[in-house]
Amino acid sequence: MQSCRLIKVFLKIYRLFSLAFVLTIATSLVAHSAYAIDRDAFVKRFSEAFGKSVTVSYGAVLGDGDHVILDNVRVTGTPISPDSSLGKVEFSGIKQEDHGGFSVEKVAIPQISYVYEGNTIKVADVSFNNVILPPNKGIYNQNIGFRYRNGRFSKLELQDNSKKRLALLEKGSVSLRPSIRENPVDFTINIQKITVFVDNFADGSTRKDFIAMGYKNATGRLDISGAYGGYLAMMDLKHFHLVLDKGGVLDVSLKMDGMTLDSLLTVVTLQRENERGHIKSSQMWLGMLAQVQRYNFYGGKLKFEDRSITQKLVNTEAKRMGISADALKAKWKTGLPGWLSFAKDTNFENEAQKAVTAYLDMPRSLEISSTPMDKLPVIMLAISGKLSPKEFVRELNLAISANK
Repeated sequence: MQSCRLIKVFLKIYRLFSLAFVLTIATSLVAHSAYAIDRDAFVKRFSEAFGKSVTVSYGAVLGDGDHVILDNVRVTGTPISPDSSLGKVEFSGIKQEDHGGFSVEKVAIPQISYVYEGNTIKVADVSFNNVILPPNKGIYNQNIGFRYRNGRFSKLELQDNSKKRLALLEKGSVSLRPSIRENPVDFTINIQKITVFVDNFADGSTRKDFIAMGYKNATGRLDISGAYGGYLAMMDLKHFHLVLDKGGVLDVSLKMDGMTLDSLLTVVTLQRENERGHIKSSQMWLGMLAQVQRYNFYGGKLKFEDRSITQKLVNTEAKRMGISADALKAKWKTGLPGWLSFAKDTNFENEAQKAVTAYLDMPRSLEISSTPMDKLPVIMLAISGKLSPKEFVRELNLAISANK
């Protein structure tokens, strides 16, 4: 069903938000104390905290004692965009720790500007608390040499290459519980308000359809919690709760491993270089294959609770096809919507048909889950999905239900 398209719009904004947050996180560093620190050592340690292939430049260094201000801070190099400006970065309560490390009570950044693939991300009023800059580079947050407990921002705005606003995230917060030994880092993320400016999207069916459904400016909120990193490079998305006002609620949980930051950035870079014509498609797919073969899938669940969007989607799609809404529902009841086409001719088809029929007759909720007997290599899932849908369904151990 077309509900997937609106979900994709929000997830696209979330992915770009993730890129921006990597940048904002990369501004947190060092500690508390009432006595003077080695300011040069602190600034040098801060400059090294973004990774080996990244350069940090700055203008004036101000402040004294445990308070330091860096002016006109810029970050360049992979994976950070060449057009990244942190402006003024203020560190309060710096303390020099043993063996050359630092801790900081608070890091404040009034404005961050980040350009990526033609999109501009601007973040206002960023702050981090309880920041640690360890003596060893690259031991926290997957090769970024710092950690923090709490981070906040007031606004995060995404603009396209013509400076039109595509999305606005307001009152965001992040909390991290550091890993112990080789365990993953626990995290929670809360965005109190998300606004997607659909009217500013490029002309096309997505823009036209969602405006017709009353989502000229789509609003909602987002809560996420889980764990990442550790020895297995785990990504355990325990709670993804996305609310679309006057539309519906999406809840997702997912567990995978092998997903390092370097690996994900490599996949993004391969796609970008292919789009620019710098590498052939065959090279891109081989490179992506080398990364994906590290990933394992443990299971997941998706549940959507309808709050009026289903009927709007049905009406819009039916109008496009030149048929009635009832005729389209009948078509989906017997043929399954496109996103469930893989279920045809499998032992999962009957179950899917019953759930879709019940949901279309009375759209309250639709849930699909996967509980494999053991973790599954993602590359093997991709191959079985292409060669044998029945084997794909069997390995995933899928279940679907409606209105429960």
